[in-house]
This record gives sequence, C-alpha cells and structure tokens, in this order.
Amino acid sequence: MKTIQTIRLRTHINCLYFTKDFSHLLVGVKDGKLIVLTAEKKSLTKNVTKNN
Repeated sequence: MKTIQTIRLRTHINCLYFTKDFSHLLVGVKDGKLIVLTAEKKSLTKNVTKNN
C-alpha cells in the first residue's frame, strides 16, 4: 500500500469505512465526530496525434 497523503488528527480513530465506489473515506473518531474525506479526481488528458 502506498501513502498518498497524511492527515494529523487530534483524537483516536474508532473505525474507517470506504464507500462502495471508493470515492469517500468515512472516519469515525473517539469524540463522536464523523470525518468524511473525498478523493481528489485527476483530470483526464488526451494525447492527440496528427497523421500527415
């Protein structure tokens, strides 16, 4: 597994849950809060080549 980004929290994590389409990570923390993290979508680029 590759670390993409780290986030420091000031509380303990109780549970982690990925949504079905893996677009969000739900983080339940000790103080009762629910943190919702979203994945940053990379823009798609197209390579266009011209044949002469």
